[in-house]
Parts: sequence; C-alpha cells; structure tokens
Amino acid sequence: MQIQTLKIKNFRQFGPEVCTIQFHHGLTVLVGENDAGKSAIIDALRYAMGTTDMRWNRILPSDVFNNDLNNEIQIQVCFNNLTEDEKALFLEYLTYTKSGPVVYLNWTCHFSLKFNPARPIVEITSGKNGDGPTFVAEAREMFRTTYLKPLRDAYMDMQARKGSRLSQVIRQVPNLDCGSSEYSKETQVTDLSLTGIFNLTNYLLENFAPLVNASEQMNSILTQTMLLNGDQVKTKLEVANSNVSESQKVLSLLEKVGLNVDHDKKDVYGIPGLGTSNIMSMACELLLQKQKSNSSQFTLIEEPEAHIHPQRQMKLIRSLESSANDSSHQIIVTSHSPLLASVVHLENLVIVKSGKVYPMDVKSTKLAANDYKFLERFLDATKSNLFFANGVLIVEGSGEEILLPTLAKLIGRNLSDYGVSIVNVMSKGLIHYANIFKRSDDTKMGIPVACITDRDIEPDVAPNILNQDVKNTKRHWHTESDLLKDSSLQDKLKQREEDINDGDVKAFISNHWTLEYDLVWSGWKNDIFKETLIDALFQATGIKQETQTKWLKGFDDAKDSESRSVLFYKHVKDHKAEFANYLANKLEDMLDAEISYKEIIPSYLVDAIKYVTGGNNEK
Repeated sequence: MQIQTLKIKNFRQFGPEVCTIQFHHGLTVLVGENDAGKSAIIDALRYAMGTTDMRWNRILPSDVFNNDLNNEIQIQVCFNNLTEDEKALFLEYLTYTKSGPVVYLNWTCHFSLKFNPARPIVEITSGKNGDGPTFVAEAREMFRTTYLKPLRDAYMDMQARKGSRLSQVIRQVPNLDCGSSEYSKETQVTDLSLTGIFNLTNYLLENFAPLVNASEQMNSILTQTMLLNGDQVKTKLEVANSNVSESQKVLSLLEKVGLNVDHDKKDVYGIPGLGTSNIMSMACELLLQKQKSNSSQFTLIEEPEAHIHPQRQMKLIRSLESSANDSSHQIIVTSHSPLLASVVHLENLVIVKSGKVYPMDVKSTKLAANDYKFLERFLDATKSNLFFANGVLIVEGSGEEILLPTLAKLIGRNLSDYGVSIVNVMSKGLIHYANIFKRSDDTKMGIPVACITDRDIEPDVAPNILNQDVKNTKRHWHTESDLLKDSSLQDKLKQREEDINDGDVKAFISNHWTLEYDLVWSGWKNDIFKETLIDALFQATGIKQETQTKWLKGFDDAKDSESRSVLFYKHVKDHKAEFANYLANKLEDMLDAEISYKEIIPSYLVDAIKYVTGGNNEK
C-alpha cells in the first residue's frame, strides 16, 4: 500500500481551493522556503493517518485557514498498490478505479461554535466522496505512520527510560521472546526468553540474602515494638510489577536498553553530538521498517539534515532512497538543504511555495528525458539553492555570476534582500535549468526566472581586430553582416529566445555581443566608470606599465565605440573571471557615488535584475 495522493482544503496555508499532492513511489522530498507549507503537508498526513507513537494531535483554531472557524478542514488521503491481504482487510472500504482498487481516508474537522471556546469536531470516513463506512479500529491501525519531528531530541529518544522510542522499535524485532520463560537448575541462562530473564531477575532480587535479612529484621521490629499482641501483620520485600503480563514484562526490560556510540572512539567524548544522535535515531526507525518488510509502512521525517555535515547528508539521502525502493516502505521528507536536494533524484522532488505544490516528475513539468539526465549529473549544491529562491538568475559564465550582485546593489535591488539565487551553468545547459520551472499545464510557479545569455553575434569590426578568418566556411561565429544576409540565422536567434520564454521564465539577451563588450559600449562615456573598467582590466591581466600605455593609446585611437569595445574584449577575453572580480570590488566603492546606473549598466542586465526582484518599481 502506498500513499498516492493527498488533498488538502482550509488547512493552514492551504485555502478553500483543494490542493492535490502526488507522492512518488518510495521517497518523496518536499523542498521550499520557510512557511511555504511543507510542515502543513506532513501534519495533514499524520492527523489523518495517526502515528505509531500513539500521540494525540491537538487541533487548534490556528490550523484553520485564515483562522476562520466557519471553514471546515478537509484532508483526503488516497492509497493504492494494495496487497491481497490489504484488499481483504479493506474490502468494504475499497473504491474501484481503472488502475485498480484504492482506499480513501477522509479526515474532516470543524469547530463547533456552540461551545466557548469552540471545540474541534473530527470525523473520519471512507469513500471518494466521504460517504463510505467508518473505519473499524483494526483497519485504522494499518494507516499509522512513523513521524520524526524537526529539531527532535534524538539522543533522548534513544536512551533507556520509560516509554522510550528505542524500546518501541526493538519490541518489533522477531523472535525476541523465544526461549524458556521459567528458570530451573537445568536451564541455561542463554536459553531464557525475555520473559524468563524478567522472572529470573525478580526471583534473584527477592531472594537476595541482604534483602531477605532486612525483611526479617523489619518483621521483628514490627511484632516486638509496634504491633499489639494478636495483630496478624507480616511484611515482605517484593519486586514491583512481578505479576504483570508477559508483554509488559518484555517492555519493562527493553526500557532499560539505550543506544550509544562507542566511547572508545577517539573522536567521540561522552554524549554523542546532535548530528550523530540524529543519524542514530533514523537508523533505529529504518530497523523497525526492516522488521515489517511484508507490510506497508510509512515514515514522515522533517529536516533529516539537522546538525549533519555534508558528507553524511549525501550518504543519508542515498540510504533513505535505498530503503524506500527496496521494500513497501514509503518515506516523505521535508528539507531546507540544497545539498540534500541536489543528491536526491529530481523526479522525487516537490517544490512547495505559498501553499501550492509543484512536483518535478515528468508528467508535471516540461523536462525531457535528456534534461533529467543532464541535471542528475550537473545539478550540484551550488545550483540547487534555486529550489528555495524567490527569484532566479541563470547565467552562462563566471563574469555574470560575480558581477550581478554588485550591479544589483547599484540599481538598489540587493539580491539577498529579495531572496534571489544566481545559478551559473558555465556556457552549457541553460535550457535544462530553465525547464525546471516550466509546467506541463502552463501554470506559473510565481518564481521569476531570468535567463541571461550573450547574443553571440560579433560586430563587423571584430574579425579584423581579433585576427579571425572571415573566409573560413566552417567558422562557428557570426557577424552582424551575416545576420542581415542570412534569414536562417535570424530565425535561429529568434527561436533561441522562444525556446527560453515560457511562463515565469524569460530570456534576457545581451544588447550587442558579450557581457564585457556591452559594459564598455554602455559605460565608456562615463569618466568614473571608464577609469574603473581600465583599472580592473590592468589588475586582471597583470600587465606591465609600458603595455598599459600601449593599450590606453589603442583605446584613444579607436575610430568608434565598436572598435574600442572589441579591442577591450580582446585584452580581457582570457581573464573574464579575474576582471569581473576586480570590477565588482571597485564598483562596491561606487555604491554611494552620485552616478546613474542607467549610464553604466547594460539595459538587458538592468531589466533582468528588475524582473527577478519584483518589476520596475524604483526605490
């Protein structure tokens, strides 16, 4: 049995329009910014299904959308892939579909205003429309899920104490109480069951000589000094809970068991760290699932990456994937970790934003098979922060990646303030990353994505200055003259823009040629910016004084802006990252200068920055 879909209405961030979440077979990872609705999805599941720790969930007025107690919370969980045993157990609750029988679990809650304060009234029914019979207790137990809350005290969960989670897990280990329940002289201690160990322990304690002697002395004091003649009172020291059930005897022993790391390890001193405790806790839960490999199991984990360093995070998510794929175990995880999001298979991700969900599976996106293959290989932790962003700038080089944050500050749009991420795809894969945000149903995700790319059409003066062979028929570059003469080249340029533009995803193509060329073209007339460009160029290339003088003369002697900009590009093309770094440092010093960004920043960069930070509203 697997959770196929979850429908939520009027619950926390999810309003009166029904939100449907499709879950992946095995592992599903919910990612997104804070307060997007990830925990609400987890809580909706555990409210409806119940949890294995048998904790009672208190429903609060704040759980109702907009705190409007006239609204009714509606949660529906649909289960598919039922085994034959599960079909038999749920026979009267089954709903038959084209893909096979399913079970609907409907959990509703409304607040009765007849009471003060208002009281939550919960109903649980079956059927697609909630008109099926009420589940019997045994059937309800089949839905229970293991829940690991965020920032939990994982260490204490694994320690010996009354009601410990560890004792609940170990209780499920098979053959735990096999063996003899009674001890005799002929019985080997190793042949005893847990119940036998409990009984033997109690027997030894009750017959421990010092305790027997103390009991006799207490009786003597009572009869000789405190009681009346003829009083029939006799005391005996007795171990508590000696006459409880076998199940309780086993549990009381298991509650004495704790899980600790090997303190002999040289890198561990005393209590294990928070990260190690967290991993111990999850390993314990996976052990529990292994004991139930023939039945359906569900695990909800919030922020499994808490306190865990990157290498362990990667191993952890692979372990969870493996556990979910190799059994009937379904795991649903929430995470804020870009590293974890980069490791999990893209199809298993669901982006949650503003009370809406956007699965990354092939049916929900415009990602093609080759997109998934490319992104599985190249979507690393430095790029996967796009899953948590309010806006995304996709760039094709280090120059844009380094410069854009500073240029944004000059415009008055600090990218950090707007929650904007920059993704550098290094000249390849821009379309692959852009397709992440394109939905198959053409809905918009509400995340503006600006794809910044060079026009890659050289000015006519460039070949001569760059010593390129214009007559070479196999050349990979084109000039403005080629564009005017070749309609197919015009169509190709137009098609490139159309391939990018879709919904929230928009292309921002350089005005003329490349970033460096356009910076010189747009900003050379501003004396302050001109000097800044030249200083950054000299520092990036590390040239000697005499070469600097020669280059400056070349700029002054250039016959037009095109020639000057191409000449500048010629000098900087092998030092783009260094140039961008020095230029960004110098521009930081210009943030308070009386200078208009419109005089120095190419317009396509201004438009891109404004797009991902909320439009054209000026500060």
